[in-house]
Amino acid sequence: MKKLMVIMALCMMMVGCNSDDHEMVCTYKKDKDKGTITVRYSGDKIKQLQFDATQYIDSDLLDEVGEKDFEAYWRKNVEAYNKEGVSVDSAYDKETRMASMQIDVSLDQLKDRNYSDFYLNDNLSLKSFKKRVEDQLNYTCK
Repeated sequence: MKKLMVIMALCMMMVGCNSDDHEMVCTYKKDKDKGTITVRYSGDKIKQLQFDATQYIDSDLLDEVGEKDFEAYWRKNVEAYNKEGVSVDSAYDKETRMASMQIDVSLDQLKDRNYSDFYLNDNLSLKSFKKRVEDQLNYTCK
């Protein structure tokens, strides 16, 4: 029984026990901003996305939201995701004006949400996702 539990735990830590599951990593870096998107997929169908981004919050956004209110604004975004069952962690450093966010979402969690919020279209194709993040966000995917 103990061995079975160890095997199950190992399978859960890996991309999956299914050998058809693969991973693509997309990265971005410009000035102080950087991001990573890890895509888990099988065939050409996306199964899970992990976003990890850090960005400098420019004056335009602070002016729009209000510098004093930005931290609360950032927290509200995180709470909205969490209410939907999407795992999100974030931080905002007022001194450096750097904000970070980590999102882990499975496609089951996106059923009632607009896929384009996550640079996906309805067919959840890996190829179309890759093209969108490379063209629209200047990420490099491997």
